Amino acid sequence: MQPQLSHYAPCSHAHDSHENHDGHAKHHLSHAFVGLHMDLPNPMSEEHLQRWLRSLPSNVLRAKGVVRLTNAPDRWFQFQRVDKFRSEATLHELQQEPVFPPCAVLIGVELDRILIAQALIEAAGKASLHAE
Repeated sequence: MQPQLSHYAPCSHAHDSHENHDGHAKHHLSHAFVGLHMDLPNPMSEEHLQRWLRSLPSNVLRAKGVVRLTNAPDRWFQFQRVDKFRSEATLHELQQEPVFPPCAVLIGVELDRILIAQALIEAAGKASLHAE
């Protein structure tokens, strides 16, 4: 899935009333938010996951997904991190295996897939270095 990136652009055409302009501006602003789907390692360590989620840029407003952890490879977990104010993602065990592989969905403004994927790789490297 390729992210659909849209940007807020100031309105350059005239409106009949201030009310119409406000509605138009809100419509443009709603397109600034984007969803981004990322495949995750299967399985991955919880430390790797948490390190990656903490490293996400501030324009990622929400991250949610499913994962298998290296210390419990027969179990599946759902995770969620909201805002930059959460230092650790919450993990909840799922009662059954999901129908899709481990992945994350990120919601934010002008998300950079390459930067976020690079942070995932770097978090794995740092996590494995830390474990030695």
